[in-house]
Amino acid sequence: MDVVPEEKIVDVLADLLIADEIIANSHHNEREYYRNYVKKQILVIHGLEESLFDTTFTEIQKDLKNYYKIQNKVEERLKQMRDGSATK
Repeated sequence: MDVVPEEKIVDVLADLLIADEIIANSHHNEREYYRNYVKKQILVIHGLEESLFDTTFTEIQKDLKNYYKIQNKVEERLKQMRDGSATK
């Protein structure tokens, strides 16, 4: 089974969280539509197919230790972005 590398998952999840926060604070009546649209665009930017991302994320969620490790890395990435020290 193909899986997305951990570093790419962290990048995508960080971008999705930022987008979700912006959408949640907007006054759009169609927030779910925008969430889905933005998710698809973020995946395109990262060169991922939605099905591969979804499968990988589902697998990550099955292992809570790994899930929390990924979440911590996402939080660290977001902190780096806020501080202006994010590097790729």
